[in-house]
Amino acid sequence: MKTGLFKENSSQDYVLLLEGKEIARYASVKEFVDEHAELLEKLQKAQDELLESYYRVPS
Repeated sequence: MKTGLFKENSSQDYVLLLEGKEIARYASVKEFVDEHAELLEKLQKAQDELLESYYRVPS
């Protein structure tokens, strides 16, 4: 099963596959990278908030 980012020749789109299933489709590699960076920032923020919650003193 394929996993990765592939260029589709017929449409010139970039297709993100996970174990053979299409996850997303992008018009350019830049669009993929921009979305990936945005999602990584959201993940980092969520992880930071979770870690901070472990150290908060209960009220």
